Amino acid sequence: MPTPADKGDPHDVRFEVLDQTEAQAVLKITDYVFGVWFTDYLSLLKTDDGWCVVNKTYYADKMPEAPEAAKNLLG
Repeated sequence: MPTPADKGDPHDVRFEVLDQTEAQAVLKITDYVFGVWFTDYLSLLKTDDGWCVVNKTYYADKMPEAPEAAKNLLG
């Protein structure tokens, strides 16, 4: 599947650690891809193998119509 960079589409990603207590953290990711701004909230847990995402919620400010989104994703 092509990425926005592969297609020359504008894209932007911002990471922000909202909080960390010992082996738990909450990360906010704001990204612009395929004409939509997404805000993701990730709950992370640090294990012996490293940080793992244990939960994700997201919001899209402008969800494109399904056929148009599929066209954009698949090229």
